[in-house]
Amino acid sequence: LANTGQRGQATCAPDSVLSVAPGVRGAVAADRALLQVAGGTLVELDESQTAWLQLLDGETSVEALAVEVAGAVGSEPAAMQRTALVVLDGLVAMGVVE
Repeated sequence: LANTGQRGQATCAPDSVLSVAPGVRGAVAADRALLQVAGGTLVELDESQTAWLQLLDGETSVEALAVEVAGAVGSEPAAMQRTALVVLDGLVAMGVVE
């Protein structure tokens, strides 16, 4: 099981619109997810990765999602955006989202 993205150059920008990558299958239970990506690798997501994955709709930018989440939890939008970009970069690196 892989549970962290490969370190490398950032792939997401604030204006990125992401969705679950084709071929990803699996299940979300409570605050965790166990997924199989297109290449067959099993990926276990932690609570933060699972939460951000569930917000992706293929229509809303990372920036807009971060503002929405920040408002809901009483956090600073810029800080939430930085967190989102780190988490989503990891999900892209694992082949979970694109």
